[in-house]
Amino acid sequence: MNNFKRIVSDFVNIIQKGILTGKDIKDEIITLLKFRGESIAQQLNLSTKEELDLVNKKIENLSKEIKSLKASLRKR
Repeated sequence: MNNFKRIVSDFVNIIQKGILTGKDIKDEIITLLKFRGESIAQQLNLSTKEELDLVNKKIENLSKEIKSLKASLRKR
């Protein structure tokens, strides 16, 4: 609820500052929402897509290595 009040407060501030065109209001709202989303993501300490892709690649490589080791153990 507190976040909603902040967003409404930001929106009221935009209107009070005299931004009159719809496009400007839309752009400002999008910017505010992106900023809020980024701050929430930063607080949650989320990983980036690149980090996730790197971890997935490592998991794939380790899975292949495990399969090859299991195959070599079966041959013995």
